[in-house]
Amino acid sequence: MEKCKESCLLYNGKVLKLFKDCVVLDSGIEEYREIVHHNGGVCIAIKNNDKYYLIKQYRYACNDYLFEFPAGKLETSEDITDAIIRESIEETGCTIKNLTYLSYFYPTCGYSNEKIHLFTAEVDKISTQQLEAGEDITLHLFSLDEIKVMIDSGEIVDGKTILLAYKLLNRA
Repeated sequence: MEKCKESCLLYNGKVLKLFKDCVVLDSGIEEYREIVHHNGGVCIAIKNNDKYYLIKQYRYACNDYLFEFPAGKLETSEDITDAIIRESIEETGCTIKNLTYLSYFYPTCGYSNEKIHLFTAEVDKISTQQLEAGEDITLHLFSLDEIKVMIDSGEIVDGKTILLAYKLLNRA
């Protein structure tokens, strides 16, 4: 177990905070850890009949358009269920029913405390997307078999989407 001796905030941004911590190992040796603090996020597989919604959007950090299950970051102190309902409406225009929490995971545990919560649900009502300013998202419907092929071919490379699809495939 590592114990924090000193923590220094290097950056305080809109999405994350970056700290440089001095930690003491069990052996007494001091090391430094650069840690990204993030509020976490949610990701949902929304089923419409026998297909699931994927969004396609440009991701600046990757310089590419990616297929993903709808997802979003948690606001400070936001309930995960409230966040998933908000993101479902924003990114797909769908209100949902039969919401089921599947699990959570740490996408980059070596340097970040970000935790992403995974859900599945069914479409209740369909309306129009309520995208945030700056979002350019297109909606697509794919069967679970099609999503598996897209993962296997490298067309889907987003980690949260791959893990959520894997969980769905194991439930089928």
